[in-house]
Amino acid sequence: MIPSLEELAARAGETAEAVRECQNAGLLRADEPFSPADAERVRLIRFLRSRGFGLDVIARADAKEGLLDRFLDLLFPAGRIPEHALAEGWRRVGSTPSSFSASSRPPV
Repeated sequence: MIPSLEELAARAGETAEAVRECQNAGLLRADEPFSPADAERVRLIRFLRSRGFGLDVIARADAKEGLLDRFLDLLFPAGRIPEHALAEGWRRVGSTPSSFSASSRPPV
């Protein structure tokens, strides 16, 4: 679980203010703790906004068609949503992305 709005924002690569805007638009629940699915919802909303969709349009599509949950079901079949951000995964295994160079990868 993700204990706070600030941690949810950090995990989703978004600002706390943007997460609050999602809550105010009804796209994200208002109570803590949050789930990994909530982080993915925020990422998806950020993607849609970067493509020119406003929060009001996203909220209408989500209310009418279950837009965000449908996308999450396609992205993560059987509900297998990552529990940790990629950076956290690197930290847990004691490595960094820079430790893997293109020359160390096997040929494709």
